[in-house]
Amino acid sequence: MATSASASQNGFHHPAPQAVAGRLVALDVFRGLTVAAMILVNNPGSRSAVYAPLRHSPWHGCTLTDLVFPFFLFALGMSTSLSCEARRRRGLSRRHIVGHVVLRTLALASIGMVLNGLFYFPWDSLRFPGVLQRIAVVYLLTSVAVLLAGQRVRISLCLAILLIYWAVLTMLPTPGHSAGDLTPEGNLAAVLDRYVFGRHLWHGGPCDPEGLLSTMPATATALLGSLTTDLLRGPGRRVASARLILAGAIGALAGALWGLVFPINKNLWTSSYAAFTAGLAALVFGLCCWALEEQAWRKWARAFECFGANPLILYVASEIVGMWLLRDARHFFYRRLTDSEVLRQVPGYALYWATGPVLSPAAASLGWSLLYVGLWGTVAWIMYRKTIFLKL
Repeated sequence: MATSASASQNGFHHPAPQAVAGRLVALDVFRGLTVAAMILVNNPGSRSAVYAPLRHSPWHGCTLTDLVFPFFLFALGMSTSLSCEARRRRGLSRRHIVGHVVLRTLALASIGMVLNGLFYFPWDSLRFPGVLQRIAVVYLLTSVAVLLAGQRVRISLCLAILLIYWAVLTMLPTPGHSAGDLTPEGNLAAVLDRYVFGRHLWHGGPCDPEGLLSTMPATATALLGSLTTDLLRGPGRRVASARLILAGAIGALAGALWGLVFPINKNLWTSSYAAFTAGLAALVFGLCCWALEEQAWRKWARAFECFGANPLILYVASEIVGMWLLRDARHFFYRRLTDSEVLRQVPGYALYWATGPVLSPAAASLGWSLLYVGLWGTVAWIMYRKTIFLKL
């Protein structure tokens, strides 16, 4: 990792062309909202006591939690487009940019594998796919598309990916299952993942939410984000915000209607899910632009801007700490402790007794999550104030 005193340098954030530079704060705020939400939903006090919107949908359907990852990829697409354009304006060759992209891709995937194996020792069933691995592949494919293809080609590419994915999942049969089987065991994406990865899947289950085939529509989500930057290049701020909000509403409606025949499903990253979540992401980003630029509502956004300035390090660090130091403390919110546990986990014990008599298990679990987000918000704020921005 490297540090920089420039606010434009971090994992997925680079200097923007002058035409959209004034709206980069809105992108940091949007990305920061997403990172904060990611930390929140990934670190409940107890996974057995979580409010429904803070859980992933079991299969078909979409909760607030199911919006987090596609929102992050959408923001990745926007920042990748701005980054590539800025690098080209500085005179860097495509070959140089692609070389940097490949190195960053390998670094992201390697960090993802480390997270998969950290504190997890049954190597014979170690999970190979993962969140950072998907981000790495999507980043690579999106960067290449942005460098080599214009707006119309990328639009055509997005449509082709989503339509082909729809066709193969609904028209091709799998061994022992009929065509159009979208169950966890019978869908084509799951069958392919089991064939390629064997037992090395999420919890050793029949499918993986970050599997191979579903990475293609996830790439379409990022490509849609890269196309959103074109909507920012307008004659006025109000027009740009209106474009984003309108385009987002249309995309979300199209995805919802598509979901009537091809269910919205985060685990499969169905085409309807990609369209629906990308539409909502564009709408929320448009609202961020409207609030920050037209209404000048800046104070509320500063905390999220800090999260958005260092997204990668905050996500990785919060995952490591969550898996190690805090994994046992989560239990303090929904059960009483034995004397030996009290001696080993005094901070968690104090938190349990402070909240247990007042809050329900789900509320106490959420309280822990909010405290955890606040902890990393403090870290983000200190890094921001000291102009510490980390990048690969």
